[in-house]
Amino acid sequence: MTKPSLGIIGPGTLGTALGQLARRAGYGEISIGGRTAQHAEAAARAIGPDALADVAGEVASRSKLLFLTVRDGEIADVARELSSNGSIGSDCVVAHCSGALSSDVLVSLRECEGVALASFHPLQTLPNVERATAMLPGSHCFAEGDAGALAVLREFAGDLDLRFVEIATEAKPLYHASAVLACNDFTALMDAALGSMEAAGIERATAWAALSPLVHATLENIDTLGPEAALTGPIRRGDAGTVALHLESLQAADPRLASLYRALGDRTLELAQRGGALDAAAVERVRGALHRDREFEKVD
Repeated sequence: MTKPSLGIIGPGTLGTALGQLARRAGYGEISIGGRTAQHAEAAARAIGPDALADVAGEVASRSKLLFLTVRDGEIADVARELSSNGSIGSDCVVAHCSGALSSDVLVSLRECEGVALASFHPLQTLPNVERATAMLPGSHCFAEGDAGALAVLREFAGDLDLRFVEIATEAKPLYHASAVLACNDFTALMDAALGSMEAAGIERATAWAALSPLVHATLENIDTLGPEAALTGPIRRGDAGTVALHLESLQAADPRLASLYRALGDRTLELAQRGGALDAAAVERVRGALHRDREFEKVD
């Protein structure tokens, strides 16, 4: 089956990586554009010798499958610009790659004849193009939008070895929030753990060398057993005394760490209850340790 001509507006990490993977998958007509010719030309060179760099309107006019891989705040503006100058050809599928926004942000393109709209979000962390092209294959990709667009995108995902999943349009913000919790906030949590180690007099390199095997083992346990069975530690044991000691020490070292520990402790306590690890009395003891009456310094 002939593959559609592919256009990408947004020559950043994701746009360039999608172009590279599409070229490897046999997409012969690939063009990429952006706000500056320099960035578009660099991305085209990275994609391959047959990729074309051009202005956004020209990229859109020659494409049957068009991805907008620009920043979230720019998607609606790019869509309006393409709609106003008549760049979108008939029967074109247009998809943006925001995790949080739905296809509704492309509403201005509804005026274009035969257009089908969607959002298409590969769920992966992409620090640079090289890592992106290595990590995207095998990843899940969540999409929503018009049925015709989803059919084309499902085939595109299969060509790139992405695991395609349809999601409800209204669910996009919650879906993306879960990704932020699992990835971005997890990174911040690791930094907080390193901060606590530093407060204990352990330098960061040594701290991470010690914590990293623990983190990897925990992820493996979650993969194998699920969160409830993978949970260990003082809250699961109902050790209210240790929880209270932790909070006292964290409060003295950095009140922000104490606040974070308390918030995560509430969720950990719920998890321990779901797993059947604690009786009612133990739950109340731990909850009391997490929220005992005392005056903590306010954090600015």
